[in-house]
Amino acid sequence: MSTAFERVNEMFAEKREAAKINADARRRRLWRELPEIKVIDDQLMKTGSRIIAEITKGKDHIDERLEAIKVENLALNEKRAKLLVENGYPADFSREKYECEKCEDSGYVGLKMCDCFKKALYAEQYTESGLGNSMADKSFETLNVELAYGKSENGVTPRENLAEIVEICKRFAQNVKTKPQYLLMYGGTGLGKTHVTAATCKEAINNGASVIYDSIQNIVHAFWNDADSAYAKYMNCDLLAIDDFGTEFSTQHSVSVIYNIINTRMLEEKSILINSNLDAREFEKRYGARICSRIFGIFKIVRFFGEDMRKYFALNGK
Repeated sequence: MSTAFERVNEMFAEKREAAKINADARRRRLWRELPEIKVIDDQLMKTGSRIIAEITKGKDHIDERLEAIKVENLALNEKRAKLLVENGYPADFSREKYECEKCEDSGYVGLKMCDCFKKALYAEQYTESGLGNSMADKSFETLNVELAYGKSENGVTPRENLAEIVEICKRFAQNVKTKPQYLLMYGGTGLGKTHVTAATCKEAINNGASVIYDSIQNIVHAFWNDADSAYAKYMNCDLLAIDDFGTEFSTQHSVSVIYNIINTRMLEEKSILINSNLDAREFEKRYGARICSRIFGIFKIVRFFGEDMRKYFALNGK
């Protein structure tokens, strides 16, 4: 299976090839309609062989001879552009047209990866991670902490709490590739957990980490159907983000899968992020001491509180 980088690299190679093919088609059209353009192009295409011929003649007056070729080519290009414009074509009609003129669809400016390549790579990694189109707008930039509301707890408002959680998650996302980290986010529905989870995954991807984001139901089901494939998918990434923890159908098998995921990733020092609607008491009741001792003994715990923002804004037409 090809990597996200290989797929994007292939996509850019195809774009460059398409630009070349389209430019060649436009050039042939010009040659049919304006034969004088073909005469000029034939002369320009001989530039390389002319330069080599001049070099082989020796060093005497080499700079002047090469300069003469340059001046002649400039004149030919000016004549070509003028002919095109006089016949109703833009001067650059047969030039390759790239989506990104900065890197000419190569993906690189010199040795540096172009911004367009990075954007395409991140988009491919988002899809590969499981974030998909439904999470496309979930980022730290699109999260408005001012929407959090409700009663304060211990002198902290829901907005202040959410803002602090965002900062914790940003730091988490910066470091998941370099050192193992474990984070549990819990709280009621409509408080922003899914948005923050997706934003954290995106930030981790942008920082070079491999990420898999999936619901606990899908993960348990995957291990039930094909444990080897599931292991390869969920155990090898830098960060595994588990959504809706606690909503899976609880069986001895599901509890065993969850324990093995958490325990194995900890032993292999790979990061985990969990979000859940369960509180500490519900965790203990549902999963027992083995899982809870690992989560509440090792994970950093953050709690969302306040009122359901989705319900509030639906009722108030906002």
